[in-house]
Amino acid sequence: FFFSSRRRHTRCREVSWARRCVQETALDALGSVGVIVSAVCVRYYGLIIADPICSLGISALIVGSIVSLLRSTTRTLAMGIPYESDEIYENLMNDILEIEGVNDC
Repeated sequence: FFFSSRRRHTRCREVSWARRCVQETALDALGSVGVIVSAVCVRYYGLIIADPICSLGISALIVGSIVSLLRSTTRTLAMGIPYESDEIYENLMNDILEIEGVNDC
């Protein structure tokens, strides 16, 4: 019982971190594409406004990522259950309730 719940919780953390890594990599790639498009617009079309627009877009992506990370970190530091672990919590409660002598209040 104890080991199976612990294994599920570890898997949840791994999925959460994997999702975060994929998200950060995608944001980095999107920022790089924005810089390339901006450079092409400035160099070949003379659209100088493309550079500040790209900078604002990349800044918005960074701020969005920071807000998401701060929300997740604050929840963890406040000893909250991670969003992804609702299913794990339900399984754990069902396992506990199956123990003889344990009653639901």
